[in-house]
Amino acid sequence: MIKINSKKECCGCAACYNICPNQSINMDMDEEGFLYPKVNEDKCIDCGLCEKVCPMININTYDIKPDAYACKSKDVDIRFKSSSGGVFSVIADYVLENNGLVYGAGFNDEFELVHMMIDNKKDLQKLRGAKYVQSDINESFKKVKEYLKQKRLVLFSGTPCQIAGLNNYLNKYYTNLILLDIVCHGVPSPGVFKSYLDNMKSIFEGDIEHINFRAKELSIQALKIKFNNNQVYLKNPSEDLYYKAFSSNLILRSSCHNCKANNFRSGSDINIADYWGASTKFSDYDEKEGVSLVITKTKKGKELFNLLYDKFEVVESELEHAIKHNPNIIKSCSVHSNRDKFFNEYKKNITPINNIMMKYTKECFTKRALRKVKRIAISKFGANS
Repeated sequence: MIKINSKKECCGCAACYNICPNQSINMDMDEEGFLYPKVNEDKCIDCGLCEKVCPMININTYDIKPDAYACKSKDVDIRFKSSSGGVFSVIADYVLENNGLVYGAGFNDEFELVHMMIDNKKDLQKLRGAKYVQSDINESFKKVKEYLKQKRLVLFSGTPCQIAGLNNYLNKYYTNLILLDIVCHGVPSPGVFKSYLDNMKSIFEGDIEHINFRAKELSIQALKIKFNNNQVYLKNPSEDLYYKAFSSNLILRSSCHNCKANNFRSGSDINIADYWGASTKFSDYDEKEGVSLVITKTKKGKELFNLLYDKFEVVESELEHAIKHNPNIIKSCSVHSNRDKFFNEYKKNITPINNIMMKYTKECFTKRALRKVKRIAISKFGANS
């Protein structure tokens, strides 16, 4: 029986929920707004499967030979609609063109982030782009297994811990499964995100129609929220409270600070991310226009990338350079010093969420200046500068 003695021991991948043969496990939201498994002990048959599939307990290693590339789609429209260089969209297009299915994180009608399946190109926009909140896996693992047994080609994209959970759940190699994980900074609380959106709807006096975390009108990372009364909220990360809370690690899941699936332990075929620092190595690759980092790790991943090679502008890089500018490839994020204080106030549900985020993300002039210097140094010289 799966037991969560510490919140740091659960990444929320829902592998245990999917594997339970007696439906004895539910994924319930805790006071911090994250999903955790809850076992109905009266129904549990103590088969132990939930513990066997947990990627926090069972950490896998893989024999891989990673190759790194700076990459961007030749299709300018795809690049504009994507967070970075449009690599996910090109791979997903290939899968859909071959009667395959694509799984990824998308917003439902209530703007809750859930893992969903698409089987046509017109729905690809639902999965395209970064979303800075943890997605609900729901029963995706079960459904993926059913499609794989039907010999359907399946692309599954997610965070490293979600890929690791799916790998443990399947416990079998499938030639018709492509696993793609996104280099992850850490996942923010869905509960906090909902509170933030509710607050924004109140401020703008309208319902939300669209959210884009990586709108390119202001910069490659601008947050854009469109409302049904024609109002638009558009802010850079340094101006938006939710973005600041996310990027400062204030609202991340506890397990993210000791990730068990980063550093190439997820079992994915391909890693993708923004290629921060690409312009320091390649003069024709400006991160502001969107450049993807692609790390091929398995034979399947390398063959797929080579098959689609002509659809990209590609230049081979070194893994060391990519890690230098994006340490989350191999390292976990640090803990915000005020994380516990923030969530203690959030749990009380008295103070408006924006006020709490402002309180714990507020910086003095010196800290702001140092953070700006650090950001410039990292862009030029790498994360260890």
